[in-house]
Amino acid sequence: MFNQNSEKMKKTIFAVFAALCMAAGTSAFAQSQRMERGPEAGERPSVEQMAREMTDRMAERLKLTEKQSEQVYAATLEQLQTMEAHREGYAENLYLDSESRTYVEETGGANVLFVKEDGTLVVPQSHTDTILPSITRRSLVQVAQDLGMTVDQRPVEWAEVKAGTFVECGLCGTAAVISPVGEIDNKVYGADETVTFPAGYTEIGPVMKKLRETLTGIQSGAVEDKHNWVYTVA
Repeated sequence: MFNQNSEKMKKTIFAVFAALCMAAGTSAFAQSQRMERGPEAGERPSVEQMAREMTDRMAERLKLTEKQSEQVYAATLEQLQTMEAHREGYAENLYLDSESRTYVEETGGANVLFVKEDGTLVVPQSHTDTILPSITRRSLVQVAQDLGMTVDQRPVEWAEVKAGTFVECGLCGTAAVISPVGEIDNKVYGADETVTFPAGYTEIGPVMKKLRETLTGIQSGAVEDKHNWVYTVA
């Protein structure tokens, strides 16, 4: 997992990943195809195994240090896991903490937000300090507070999510600001669980919608910018 100072490194790693794939005469798409099952394919390799093999090739070609290799492995594994999710028909992966696999952390490209039935915005925090401190997430927390919403920033256990505690769920990031999540399937480690968020299953829920409209309104100038976030570039 990357800390708050490694976003530039993360982008560099993805660039190296793409460049090395081209240099090796392959591509991310080709790697994805290797993961497909077929009558002659036999047992497919795990994404962890594929990520390790690709990292080993990168490390050898680029003469990477052990620390650099582990950073490349983390980025490569995340990319392959996302491909796996897409292959299975899902939009994203939801990651739990690596220490206990108990607490909700983030997805491959976004932070997670939840809403309780009473309208409280619940923002997962990491007890191991491994959630990327997104500017969009911080901005949405401030917007929620400005709107008079109750904001609860704390570690969130997966058990709480599957118990139906939350009526809305959203992923926040720079591009989409907030993307609603209607359902989460847990099919790993022998589990077979489906969590549905009733207020956001068919369309974006009211709280997520209000937050998104307000933040994008600030960005466009339609809503007052109380915090001097917007700068006019001549």
